[in-house]
Amino acid sequence: MPNTFDYPPDDRESPAGSNDLSALAMFYQRSLFREVVYPETFPAPLDTWYDKTLYGKIDRMQNTITLKNEKIKPVVTIQNRRIYAADFVVLAFESFVDHMNRASIDGRLNTNTDDELSNLKAAEGWSCPHKTYSQYVQSLYEGFIEFYVLTEHDKIDNFKTFIPAMKDFLKTSAKILPVTMTNALLTNMIKPSISGLSLKIANYDAGDDSNKYEKYISNPNFDFYRASAKKFGFIVNKNIPWVLTADLFSDAMLSFLGAMPGSTTKESFFTDYYDLACLSDIKNFKEMFVNFYNQYVEINPFSEKVIDRPDCPGKVTIQVEREFTTMSELDSLMTDFDWIDFYIDLREIESEGTTYKTNFIRRIARDKYEISTGEPLEDAVRYINTLYRKYLYRPNYLFTLLQPLTRGPGGGTIGTGGTSGGGGTSY
Repeated sequence: MPNTFDYPPDDRESPAGSNDLSALAMFYQRSLFREVVYPETFPAPLDTWYDKTLYGKIDRMQNTITLKNEKIKPVVTIQNRRIYAADFVVLAFESFVDHMNRASIDGRLNTNTDDELSNLKAAEGWSCPHKTYSQYVQSLYEGFIEFYVLTEHDKIDNFKTFIPAMKDFLKTSAKILPVTMTNALLTNMIKPSISGLSLKIANYDAGDDSNKYEKYISNPNFDFYRASAKKFGFIVNKNIPWVLTADLFSDAMLSFLGAMPGSTTKESFFTDYYDLACLSDIKNFKEMFVNFYNQYVEINPFSEKVIDRPDCPGKVTIQVEREFTTMSELDSLMTDFDWIDFYIDLREIESEGTTYKTNFIRRIARDKYEISTGEPLEDAVRYINTLYRKYLYRPNYLFTLLQPLTRGPGGGTIGTGGTSGGGGTSY
């Protein structure tokens, strides 16, 4: 395929891409970096700007997922603060670090350059999706207080009258940005580090292409670094070459996964290591309703009521104190079926609809609830999620998830779907 532009030699050796450029200049510089600056020799890099933007955020059935707490471990070789990742990723990284240290000692690395690629230390790792979502929710609260609720004060006397306003606010917001954690985590506002599958060895500006070229791509040890990363089950990120991401399910990374307690296989991996984000959605909304109202009451402790006073002519305005609420009061005001209906409304808005009528979905979701032998509300949510998860890839793509991205020895890499076999996968 021909290049987008005819790039001069000077541009090839001095990329100047940054987020401060005009749209046209940025397009040129990103094309330059993608097409000619980054070496396209084997092994192929992971492209999270143009290709695998959801890598680690969804499973092979395209459910949004979050790493289980018990699978998170601290990295040993770090720069200056505690850093975490999935347990098998930590093991693979420490083995990779040892390999690069030995290579530096026995002369396989060029020592007349920056030692960043020979003296690897983790600078950043896993970020908590629940904490990240809480920060996201705080921005929703600020919008609620500063804009939406300004015209709603006279409708809110207590928590019972607050609930319809809160529902309306979230439905309105969902038309602009997702409000469920399930869909919020898929936006580019939430970093892919929530997967626990990636580690950074530096914290440079990801938008500065010159830094990428000078610090990494032109480094004489860069090819050794990339090849060695693959040997230990990692793929180097094409757009942020100081980011290492686990290559699921390459033979190398599977060997580290197999060294963990238990008997996790690539077939059971997502079930063993991740939770479905949708199972936290209603819990999150319950907390949101209670917290938003209590914060609202702190700022607006009184409501005004116009009443008739027998002892006074005409009507008078009095102040009525709003009382704080509790989760118990919320549970007394909204049943599980109320939450199911509300959740369907939000997922309908966020997904822009399905081929099914919402009344049909409500009926089946309630049936799932009533026949459940385990967790009724969770079973209803699981069903709703199967209908409203967006197929981020075409449905028949699910049958090609074990196909490799690259062709070459040493196992497959992260795949995009294809017709030939291999050890890697994409999700």
